[in-house]
Amino acid sequence: MKRKRSKNKKIIKSRQTSKALQQSQARFKSIFESPMLGMMFWNAKGYITDANDAFLTMVGYTKEEVVKGKIQWWDMTPPEFKALDDKALNEIMETGVCVPYEKKYICKNGSRIPILQGAASLPGPSANRIAFVINLTSLKCTEEALSENIRRFKVVSKLAYDLIYEWDVTTNHLEWFGNIDGLLGYKKGKISGNIDAWLDLIHPQDKPKLRSSIELHRTSTHPIKYIYRVRHKNGTYLHWNDKGLPLLDRNNRPYKWIGVCTDITKRIMAQQEIKNSYKKLERTLEGAVKALSSTVGKRDPFTKSHQLKVTNLSCAIAEELGIPLEHKKGLRFAGLLHDIGKISVPVEILTKPGRLTDAEYRIVKTHVQHAYDILKDIEFPWPIADLVLQHHERLDGSGYPNGLKGAKILLEAKIIAVADVVEAMTSHRPYRPAPGLDKALAEIKTNRGQLYDPEIVDVCISLFEKSGFSFENEL
Repeated sequence: MKRKRSKNKKIIKSRQTSKALQQSQARFKSIFESPMLGMMFWNAKGYITDANDAFLTMVGYTKEEVVKGKIQWWDMTPPEFKALDDKALNEIMETGVCVPYEKKYICKNGSRIPILQGAASLPGPSANRIAFVINLTSLKCTEEALSENIRRFKVVSKLAYDLIYEWDVTTNHLEWFGNIDGLLGYKKGKISGNIDAWLDLIHPQDKPKLRSSIELHRTSTHPIKYIYRVRHKNGTYLHWNDKGLPLLDRNNRPYKWIGVCTDITKRIMAQQEIKNSYKKLERTLEGAVKALSSTVGKRDPFTKSHQLKVTNLSCAIAEELGIPLEHKKGLRFAGLLHDIGKISVPVEILTKPGRLTDAEYRIVKTHVQHAYDILKDIEFPWPIADLVLQHHERLDGSGYPNGLKGAKILLEAKIIAVADVVEAMTSHRPYRPAPGLDKALAEIKTNRGQLYDPEIVDVCISLFEKSGFSFENEL
């Protein structure tokens, strides 16, 4: 019984050994047939005894040419790499393996290819050896292309007007490509490659935001786009426009940023000069408008005060409506000039203490056309002449001078129309006492949506009843 058990154990062990051998052979076969890894065997005299297809493809020989031709593997080595081969053979003899090393092979057609080769002795008395070979041609081409691109990049960066930088988020190293020292008035090499040293040159007002942005972009992949001020050696500050994009690792996280800094100081200064000139022009224009407005006041004090109050109420309504600033500027000038046409109305009519006749009223109504004729040839940035012409038009077409309806009336003219009615009814006139604010608001409430724009009416009433607007406070 014991002999039988012992025999069964030997059979099982033999089967296990056989299975392991088969698995090992299968694994070796898969490696040997790999299209990426070249393999060749050689004997003690250096003659190649076998090679896989990957190796044969590299060197351009057939298996028959390599094996039957009795080629020694070092015959394919250029003279300048012989010393490396000798060193590898010594390592194999001493330790059984050699450290992989780079060299070149001479192919059948005479060309040379870069390879990475490692070798080892095979067990057994035959002293056969095996070499593993990787073709580095593609890698070398990639390296050469990369090196060429780096050389081009450096040349372009020297020729570029802008500054190019590379920031390593791990080491905090900041490398500049371009004459950053010269642009900031320093000698070459003065400015450090550390980003903290760079931050020392940033304007104190810009530094906190820029520092927080730097921390953000250690993990963020959103493009960099900032404008900040950098201190020149002479103490002045330059305005720089900084734009950058990240280089991402396999986890889609930035490990470097490549950016371009453009000096936009001249552009900023030019823009500021334009703004200053524009403000100066606006002041000049406002002075001219006020001068025009005052000409009516010299003939009729009521009209001068009326124009200013209408302007203030109109601007307050526009503010509540959220009208853009540029439109509000035009509205202000139109308000100050909306009754300038009364300069053509006889002063006896304007200051008449009694009720106007129909004929006199028709003369007063001509003031909008006269105002248009005065203003139409002045090149305002806004349609001032049209606004003044339309401020007595009404939504239902019952207004004058052209009986315009609804959307055909400009929004600013609708605002002036409401403000004009309210102010006129709250002020004394030579021909009648002031009806008062309550009757003025009742008038626009009653005719809301018929004569006057409903939204403008609602805002106007709210200004007086909820916001405490007063003509006296606005003067």
